[in-house]
Amino acid sequence: MAVSVLLPPEAVWGYERVTSAYSETPYESWKRIIDRVKQLYPDADEADIIRLIGKKPVD
Repeated sequence: MAVSVLLPPEAVWGYERVTSAYSETPYESWKRIIDRVKQLYPDADEADIIRLIGKKPVD
C-alpha cells in the first residue's frame, strides 16, 4: 500500500526561502519558473513550457 506524506513548502525548502518569494510580483515568479525549467530541460521549447505552466501574467 502506498503512503503519501503532505508537507508544507516551509518544511521542504525552509521558511526563509518560502517567505522571501512573498514580495515577488506574479511576473517575477512566472519568469523564475520558466528559467528553472529551462535549466532542468535545456532542450525544451519555450512555447511548450508556457503551455505547461500558463501564459505570462500581466504586471
